[in-house]
Amino acid sequence: MKKAELVFIPSPGVGHLRSTVELAKLLLERDHCLSITVLVMQRPVDTKVNPYLHSLDNNINIIRLPNVDPSPPKSSSRISSSNSFIESHKPNVQEAVAKLVHAESASDDSPRLAAFVLDMFCTSMIEVANNFGVPACFLHLECRFSGLEILRASSFGTEEATH
Repeated sequence: MKKAELVFIPSPGVGHLRSTVELAKLLLERDHCLSITVLVMQRPVDTKVNPYLHSLDNNINIIRLPNVDPSPPKSSSRISSSNSFIESHKPNVQEAVAKLVHAESASDDSPRLAAFVLDMFCTSMIEVANNFGVPACFLHLECRFSGLEILRASSFGTEEATH
């Protein structure tokens, strides 16, 4: 059976990234029919992300998205600035996933894109998931085990989904 590829998109910051990677590890331990890619958006001032990424020793595909200069938000609020930063990464996410899909189509044993798993602050990435014709699920990191239950119930192409 071909593996199902989940693309995780955490909010910028090592806390969101760490929780996302830990959930991804749990999912991979529980379901060997999954393949997981985590797309990393990193603010230039966040110095904790690189050491964390270098410390990882697992089978999760980590893709660092290129740095972008977001257009200045219309408001000076922190939320507006964060939304603008995430929104500015949409083209990079689109390109990274297109490369994954292209690589998948080049090999019969490559996993197939099944879904996006989005941090609750990355809702604008739904548009990218829609462009690829796959569902988007949301992850609330403080309730990551609830997120696990949502993913488990969905059974993205696993044997349970066929029964």
